[in-house]
Amino acid sequence: MAKKTPTSQDVLDKSTQLASMCKKAQRLIKMRNFISSVLPLELQAECQVANYRDGTLILHVYSPTWSTRLRLLLPNLLKRLQLVDAFQHLEKIEIKVRPVSNPEKKSLPPARLSTYGSEVLAELKNTLAE
Repeated sequence: MAKKTPTSQDVLDKSTQLASMCKKAQRLIKMRNFISSVLPLELQAECQVANYRDGTLILHVYSPTWSTRLRLLLPNLLKRLQLVDAFQHLEKIEIKVRPVSNPEKKSLPPARLSTYGSEVLAELKNTLAE
């Protein structure tokens, strides 16, 4: 008889720490979805829920500009979130700037001066030397 392949639920049942992490991740996803629904459209893609711990919601934004715009909305956002069961213990919101790193940045090939450009610069050099 073949062994039964364990399901993800079987693994979660055996590991309470993993189960706890998965539950927290699911809560954060729900929070992110709710927060996105109350933020202005231009901020939705620029803001991520990083953590919710001890009554503090930590949001990451991708630039100082978005951080400033979000800070202007904080008083109303805090009041609005506190009305929702998931945020009933929310005391403060922290905003942290986490720029997106772009490791795949392609370097441009070195610039080359055309023949005409070389001739113009040579003439300019001769003119200035006189």
